[in-house]
Amino acid sequence: MTLLVTVAGSDFVLLSSDLRITAARRDRVEIIDERFNKCILFAREDFNGGLTFTGLAQWSIGSRKVRLHDLIAEVLQQAEADEKLSRVVIRLIDAINAAQRTPALRKHDVQVELHLAGYHVKLDVPIIVVVSNLRTDRPWSASTPEHEWQHTYDGFQVFTKVFGDETDVIFGGADSVVPVASRQIIRKAVAGGADAFDVARLARAIVEAAASRTLLIGKDAVSLETALIDLINQKRAGKPIIAKERPRGENVVDLMDALRKSIGGAKAVEDSKPAKKARKVASGQKEMLMPIAGKKPGKEAAAKKPASKPQRKSA
Repeated sequence: MTLLVTVAGSDFVLLSSDLRITAARRDRVEIIDERFNKCILFAREDFNGGLTFTGLAQWSIGSRKVRLHDLIAEVLQQAEADEKLSRVVIRLIDAINAAQRTPALRKHDVQVELHLAGYHVKLDVPIIVVVSNLRTDRPWSASTPEHEWQHTYDGFQVFTKVFGDETDVIFGGADSVVPVASRQIIRKAVAGGADAFDVARLARAIVEAAASRTLLIGKDAVSLETALIDLINQKRAGKPIIAKERPRGENVVDLMDALRKSIGGAKAVEDSKPAKKARKVASGQKEMLMPIAGKKPGKEAAAKKPASKPQRKSA
């Protein structure tokens, strides 16, 4: 179960997650991969941005393996370039549900959450979409009914918000280990005008601290900013690439110090509580990397073992 930290800043959108893949081995959590990037860059007619995910990363049905990362990548590759973001979201939900409609695996047994974050091409405003069958409550820290929508589609909740002058930081996945004080610090930094570089540092510090509390989260993190897409589009259009002046918000050194203190305080409280056993996650096997853009993933070789019950793995 990955920790997701998704940010709508004053002039950027950021997706962050840890890089660990884990699996359940009887009564313990086993680390399968420490360097798995769960951020995927993509663009549509009305949207430029990226996607990251958490939940069940892989499941097996008989000899067939289904990998969530490859499933998402295939949907994004097959979608038409002029297809609207809303239609892509429906395609993703349909693909996830279709991959588990078998006698061995009930529909909606696979629990996942996707964060899509980027910019609306024509309106030039940040958009964040949270697609989840893990949560029913809205992910936003503050409600602005005129700018947000919630829909239910085939067992999934789809939360969409358009950000004008607002900023926010959304947490997903194994976010119960993130202290309230740490959430407030990074949200205050973003609202105060901190740039993507400094916010990514804060997000990494939160991930690293969370990793000390559970084996489900790795201490290393990766961040994807939509500015990468802007540079690519400018280069393709033959426009000169001009570096933006780095905005300065609150002093990130002071914020990092405050974040460490909040984490330290939370750890002191946690240390005073009785130790708990590590939570079990579903079993599974190692992930494949995302296929090269423009190519479909290779077919899996059929296993010689007879059909068995689904094996699961958590991202």
